[in-house]
Amino acid sequence: MRRPNRRPNYTETEDITNWEIPPDYIIYKDGADTIAANGDTGIEDSRNTDSATVIQYAIDQLTSGLIHIKRGSYIVESTINLKNSIYLVGAGLASTHLGLSAGFTDNTPMFSLAPLSNGNFFLLRDMTCVGSSASHTGNKGFVSDTTNGKNMDTIFERVWFNDFDGLGIDLSDSAHGCRVDNCWIETCKSGGCSFGGAQLHMAGCYICDNSGGNGLNLKNGDGTAGMPYPHITNTVIKDNLGGAGLYMDGVQYGIIQATIITNGQEGLLFEQAASIGCSINTFNLICYNNNQEDGGYNDILLDNTTNSNSFFLNPFCDVNAAAGSDCNFWGTMAFSGFRSGGRMIANGCGYQSENPQTGGVWNTAPKEGITVWDTTAYTPYQYVNGAWRAL
Repeated sequence: MRRPNRRPNYTETEDITNWEIPPDYIIYKDGADTIAANGDTGIEDSRNTDSATVIQYAIDQLTSGLIHIKRGSYIVESTINLKNSIYLVGAGLASTHLGLSAGFTDNTPMFSLAPLSNGNFFLLRDMTCVGSSASHTGNKGFVSDTTNGKNMDTIFERVWFNDFDGLGIDLSDSAHGCRVDNCWIETCKSGGCSFGGAQLHMAGCYICDNSGGNGLNLKNGDGTAGMPYPHITNTVIKDNLGGAGLYMDGVQYGIIQATIITNGQEGLLFEQAASIGCSINTFNLICYNNNQEDGGYNDILLDNTTNSNSFFLNPFCDVNAAAGSDCNFWGTMAFSGFRSGGRMIANGCGYQSENPQTGGVWNTAPKEGITVWDTTAYTPYQYVNGAWRAL
């Protein structure tokens, strides 16, 4: 049970005035030192020039609770190991900065989260984390340690992961329940971020200017099962080079609302490396002017995948399939409101005109049951029994 709301006589922490319940530990700077003050007594419990040592001390003292990292720049010399039921909260993106020291070990993360038991949460909020990729190799911002199981219920709110040589966030092996709100993942050198497992919720995020991989990966980490129920809204995926903007493998029952533009390769890439293809998803996209690195019409690309029963609402995009790939649109695949001159190519057949019934140009017979919309009259047409039929 949490203690009642009382406030000790702090020396360096008088500005903590708006907490309903005071933090269990307050982390703050004193010259070159970082200090952990006990939230009950205000007494200094840990002091070190390595901020990671002090933050780790506070985490290790708690079975659950809140650690507040005050305004300041904190240099971490080793990985901070996180655990169940800890809330690690800074003073804001522009106020609390964590950066890797010059001697930080390559190929290790800034944060590593141990598996969470069901019903528990971990929260990271209101801070900027910088990887300094020019002087470090292979470091990621945040990873899940799956040695003893998978993570669940991880929450990021208003966190900026910037300039890591690895991914900004790598939760590829998470079990379920990750939430990412109003976060920035930017200028990382091995792609932006990667998530696996069910029930990802992402809102208001900015995944931009990363390189060396996909901006956002959605794929179950074990490579065998699907990734159900992602919900992505009001998110920008932009200017990611060396990969697709949004990569999806085995994603099911998802709702994706995003702006995906000027990425190096495809804007939205479906694949079926896992045993289950993407299916039963709804998209509301601005997905345009992607494939900056090699040209083409690959705003949306289906590559060796089955994508069934999906609906694209008002896509401002081109849709294509890799040359020679065995792509398959089937079930209810509806595209609503194509931009003028937009293109859809599926299983070797393409439509590139406003009206598929009167002026559409098809390389071969389109897939039976596929639906497209006339962009002039906004009339749906479906290919049934070898002919187009207005719906």
